[in-house]
Amino acid sequence: MMPYHENKDFVPYKQSAMLRAAANHRLAQEAQAGRRLVAFRFYYRALAGFGHWLVVSGYRLQKRYGALHDLSKPMPKPIPSNRRV
Repeated sequence: MMPYHENKDFVPYKQSAMLRAAANHRLAQEAQAGRRLVAFRFYYRALAGFGHWLVVSGYRLQKRYGALHDLSKPMPKPIPSNRRV
């Protein structure tokens, strides 16, 4: 690699080389995306169903046991027990 003052065309050459490399990388990513999409289609539906199940079960748990305590308020000190170890 020559310093800039020895070869004034180096910067445009380097920029065009970087653009070519980025274009090749983008094309490779697009080509691989077609293969990956088929594999992930099954998981999209499975993960959507699992997420729906999590929301519904969380709603049922909250309905059964009540809302979470507000953690922004300080917790009261625990009462010591008389139990011996």
